Order: sequence, then C-alpha cells, then structure tokens
Amino acid sequence: MKPRSERRVPWWAFVVLVLLVTVVPAFISVVVLGGGAAMEYPDVRSVVVDFVVPSAVVLVFIAALVTAFGLWVPVVHENRRVQGWMWLVPGALLVTTVVVTDYRRLTDSPWVGLIGLFGVLLLVATEELVFRGVVLHEARQRTTEVRAAWISSVSFGLAHLSGGPIQILVSTVFGHLMYYTRRVSGGIILPIIVHAGWNYTLFTSLLTSTPSDEGTASVYLSLVSFALLITFVVRRRQIELKTSS
Repeated sequence: MKPRSERRVPWWAFVVLVLLVTVVPAFISVVVLGGGAAMEYPDVRSVVVDFVVPSAVVLVFIAALVTAFGLWVPVVHENRRVQGWMWLVPGALLVTTVVVTDYRRLTDSPWVGLIGLFGVLLLVATEELVFRGVVLHEARQRTTEVRAAWISSVSFGLAHLSGGPIQILVSTVFGHLMYYTRRVSGGIILPIIVHAGWNYTLFTSLLTSTPSDEGTASVYLSLVSFALLITFVVRRRQIELKTSS
C-alpha cells in the first residue's frame, strides 16, 4: 500500500470536485437557500445567498477531500520554480485589476462590496485548490510538466462551459497564467490573490440592480492575459530555471 502522502486521487473524487465547483454552488443558492443565482448584487442578502454561503460550503468540502487524500503540502507549496522575470505575470494582472475596478460602485455600496470581497476570496480559493492544486498535482504524477500545466488550465476553462466558447478560451488562458503565478511565487497563495483581484474587478460592475457593462473590464483583463501568453510563446526558452550540469 502507498503511504498516505503518495495516494493517488481516484476518478470519483475528481467527479466530486467538478460538481463542487460547477453545479453545487448554484444548487445551494437556488434550491437550498431560495436565491436566484443572480447576475447582479443589489444588496447584502443577494451576495450572501447567491455567492458567499455556497462558496463557503463548497470550500469546506474541498478542504475535506484534500485532507482525506493527504495533499495539503503538494497543493499549497510549489517546488518547480521559474525565472524571476515571470513575476511580470502577477504584476501585470494586479495592476490591470487596480486600474479597471469600478470604485464608484464600491463607494455607493460599501457593505455589499466588502461582503462580496469575502465571497470572492472563498470562491477563488475553491477553484485554485482544485485546478492549480489537486488537478495539477495529480496530472504531474501521470504525465510531463507541460502537459500537466495544460490539463490544469484547460480543465479550468471547461469548468466555465456555461459562459460559452469565449469564456472557456479566456478562462483557459487565465488558468495558464495562474499556473505560472503559482510557480514563480512558490505556492498557491499568490494565485488566489491575483485570481481574486480579477474576479472582484468583474464583481464591482454587478453591485447594483442596474449593473454596468462588465464587458469593458473583461476586455482589458483579457487583452493583458493574451499579451502575456504571447510573451511566453516568444520567450518560452527563458521561462525555466537553468540547471547546472
């Protein structure tokens, strides 16, 4: 029998994880709590019912699975580092989120914005633990690093299937950026922070009953993401750390 720390995650656990990040939150919001799975958040109740509580419940179950399979160390910590210039990834994304966040709506709805930030952190933590955590770690046990990176990224994109082809593509690219953010920072904490910044920027356009067009923020974030991906392609030989012979 393999030691606890080396156990592989069985197929049914991946099914559970997929359901936890896709179907379960909406089920909790609509069926259990009687919410509307709203696409806008005009008040505190809408944020709590449609966003915060479902994310908190899902995070507890994901944490339980990670604990059950003894995966906290490989999920949280990263040993495969990359060259220092890759700090460009989290840096560029964080600067973009700061610039395009709708601060006027935050000022108009400060409590909704504050509770929404908590909900965003919960939601993002679930996604990062699954895709840049469990999925990436397990893929690394079965294939090459390059393939493992794309398995993690593409699966993250497919988790956004309900948003259509464009959202799948953008999410896949963003997932790949979070993979490099994990590697350059040495763990999963910075990907959670950067991912939360991205999601919160989009959230700020949905704070009232008459949300603004979040397309503007999405376009800027997407353009920066694709520009970074192109940079990786051009400089792909300068990403990995050089090993001494």
